[in-house]
Amino acid sequence: MIDTSKGRRATLSTIAAVFLAVPVWAQDADIINFGEMTCRTYLMLGGDERDMTTLFIHGYFAGQADAKSVIISDLAAASEQVLADCIDGPEQVLLEAFARVLK
Repeated sequence: MIDTSKGRRATLSTIAAVFLAVPVWAQDADIINFGEMTCRTYLMLGGDERDMTTLFIHGYFAGQADAKSVIISDLAAASEQVLADCIDGPEQVLLEAFARVLK
């Protein structure tokens, strides 16, 4: 039997670190509502905050697709496209911008 408990613990620790490190953008101090976050908010984030948000959203879509692996260069290219799309349309919902690029 393969022991995956260390991997799960590391994954949960990483997720917890992201949630604790990312500032809150919702009215309720305990909730980050990615479904309502606009590109404008995303563009205003500092580098590390934007990176963590990007990582979370890529993980969100990878999880929905039940992906077991990712190609890093594809994620980077998608992130750059979303950034360009957000500059062109800062009022769009960020998750929708990612969904269009990652379809």
